[in-house]
Amino acid sequence: KNSKVVVKDTKFFHNTAKTMGGALVLSDLPNVEIRQVLFKANDAFEGSGGGMFTSCKYLDCKVQFIGDESSTTQFIGNTANIRGAGFAWENVEPEVENPNTLVFQNNKASYGNDISGEPDAIVAINKQGEMIELWRVAENAQDSSPPTLLRDFQSGTAISEEFRFALIDQYGQVIQSDSSSVAEISLITETDEEIKNGRVSNARRTATNGSFDFRDLQLTLTPDTTGIYVITSETIPDEFRFGVSFRKCRRGEIHREDQSCYWCGSEIAESNPDFKTKRRFSLSTNDADCLVCPANAYCWGGATIGPRAGYWRLHDDSADILECPNFSACLGARPLVDVDLPTGRCDEDNGYEGALCKEWKDGYVP
Repeated sequence: KNSKVVVKDTKFFHNTAKTMGGALVLSDLPNVEIRQVLFKANDAFEGSGGGMFTSCKYLDCKVQFIGDESSTTQFIGNTANIRGAGFAWENVEPEVENPNTLVFQNNKASYGNDISGEPDAIVAINKQGEMIELWRVAENAQDSSPPTLLRDFQSGTAISEEFRFALIDQYGQVIQSDSSSVAEISLITETDEEIKNGRVSNARRTATNGSFDFRDLQLTLTPDTTGIYVITSETIPDEFRFGVSFRKCRRGEIHREDQSCYWCGSEIAESNPDFKTKRRFSLSTNDADCLVCPANAYCWGGATIGPRAGYWRLHDDSADILECPNFSACLGARPLVDVDLPTGRCDEDNGYEGALCKEWKDGYVP
C-alpha cells in the first residue's frame, strides 16, 4: 500500500490495445507518479485511453502528473475509438501538479480528444448549442435561484421544440459515448402548497450521444406561477434544478380545474370536414367549458369567430350573430381570411357600410 510506481523519462510509440490503454494501463495502484513521458501515435482501437488508461476501485488510489513547462508529459497523435485519445480515467481523477505539465496535440477520439473523465454534471443546451449551468443541489445555498429555462409557458401543454440537456464530464465536455443513461424530470413541490397541483408527463429520456431531448415533455402548473423542476440521472448522485414560469391563461383558452390553460378548438380532428370552420370557442378564461360555435358563424378556434354571409357580429366580445336587414349587403367573414374582422364585411362595392351594413357610403343612393 505504501509503495510508489514512478514512470519517468519514457517514450511510448505506436502501441495498440483493443479496449483500454493503447500504451499504458494503471489499475488499482495506490501511488503513481508520471514525469516527463511521451505518448505518441498509440491507439485503443475499440476502446478508450489511446495513450493511457487509469482506473481505481478504491478512493485512496492516486495518480499524479509531476513536472512543469520545462519537463512536460506529452500526448501527441493518439487515437481511441470511444473516449480519451490522450488519456482516460475511471473512479479517481489523476492529479496535475502544474497546469503546464501536460501537452496535447492532434489526439482524436469520438469524445474527449485529449482527456475524458466521468459524468459530473447535467447542463441545459440552448438553441444556439450553448451550455447553461443548472442549480446543483449539493453546491448551492437554499436561498439562491435556479435558472429559468422556459418563460410564459402555457400550462397543460407539451414542449413543441427541442428542449435539450446533456451529461458533461469534469472538463465540460458532453459525454458523447453515452447512449444508455436515463434522465428524468420532476417537479419540486415542498416549497408551495399551490404547486402541489402540478403534474409532469412524458418525463423520462434515454441519452443519445450524451444528450437528452425532452421535446414533448408536458408540464401543468397553476397559471401565473413559477415551478422549480429537477433533472436527475442514475449516473450522477446530485440533483440539478431549473425553473419554468407559467403565463396566465389567455383569451380563447379556459382555465380548467386541473390548472391547465386549454385552447378551445382542439376537439375537432383535422380529418373532419368542419375542422377549419366549426371549432369550439371561448371569449373568457372563466368559461366552464368551450362553447359550441353559434349558428350562422364560423369558428376558427380560440376566441376567433366571424359571421357567415347575410349575418353580422356585434363586436369582438360578443357571440351574438344577427341577421342583416338586407341579407345580401352582409358578406360575412371569409374562413381563415377575415380573422381580424370580427363583425364581418359589407358589400362596399355596392355602397353598403356601417353596423349590419345598413348605411350608405357617400355618393351612393339607396
